[in-house]
Amino acid sequence: MTELTIENKLNGNRIVSAGLDDAEKIKSMSEISGAWIEEATELTEADWDQINLRVRGPGPNQIIASFNPVSARHWLKRRYWDRENPRVKWIHTTWRDNPFLPRQYVEELEAYAETHPEWYRIYGLGQWGIAREGLIFTPERHWRITYTLPPVDECDEVIYGLDFGWNAPTALIECRIQDRRNVIAVERLYEAGLTNRDLITRLDGCIVDRRRRIYADSAQPDRIEELNRAGYNVWPAKKDVLDGLDFLLSCKLYVYESPNIVEELSEYRWQHNAMDEPIDMPHKENDHAIDAIRYAPYTHLTAGGRMYFGRLLGVN
Repeated sequence: MTELTIENKLNGNRIVSAGLDDAEKIKSMSEISGAWIEEATELTEADWDQINLRVRGPGPNQIIASFNPVSARHWLKRRYWDRENPRVKWIHTTWRDNPFLPRQYVEELEAYAETHPEWYRIYGLGQWGIAREGLIFTPERHWRITYTLPPVDECDEVIYGLDFGWNAPTALIECRIQDRRNVIAVERLYEAGLTNRDLITRLDGCIVDRRRRIYADSAQPDRIEELNRAGYNVWPAKKDVLDGLDFLLSCKLYVYESPNIVEELSEYRWQHNAMDEPIDMPHKENDHAIDAIRYAPYTHLTAGGRMYFGRLLGVN
């Protein structure tokens, strides 16, 4: 029932606590002189930039970010760790710096060195790692890299998924399908800052047969219509995220020589609630190629997809 604010009555300084479950909350912040972001790895880079733009009031103009270095592929590492920046100071601590930890907790944490070495690397040693827990697609079960691309005439279907972007990359992924459940994903386009005119120019060099179906983000019908007028066979994709993921997880996914797809699959994970329990909703961050892959086979192959096209075409 409180306003989540602590105010010093002597000098007027205030500490305001705010959650970032909704990115729009950031835009409503007035000028602030400093920010402390706990679990900073949960933020998208866009969220971070919004906060950074608002730290401009009188005072230190400083951002403190505290987190466990969960992923070596995280944008925080790329942006602030991998390049020298005189305005950035890193403070590295581990559980050994906390003399108040219960002995039982220490023993449990030390046991991770044998039972969960990657966890121990992250939470015990505080080193950048790749945590598999919470991943939606694991390489052991759901996907693998392939260096062999089956010829078009040996595939049941060759279709495309298209996820529009501007600040984020536009992703065009070719999906070669064999036996209706083997999906070979081939990156054809992964580029930010593309207008529809730019995209049409790129498509001319990416797609040989314009009759092939392209399943695109249905939230942008105007862009779909413009691509169709340019001679491409573009259909609005079914966007049921959970059903689409469930379908894709039932397939065997092969990635043909694409670092971008591999990076996205390696980081795509479930969100967690306030109790740190996974919930049935993926993090919407760095998922452009994954969305494109999901659009194509899910819309094209499922019974719901066929019914969907029947309604679009006005047939029974």
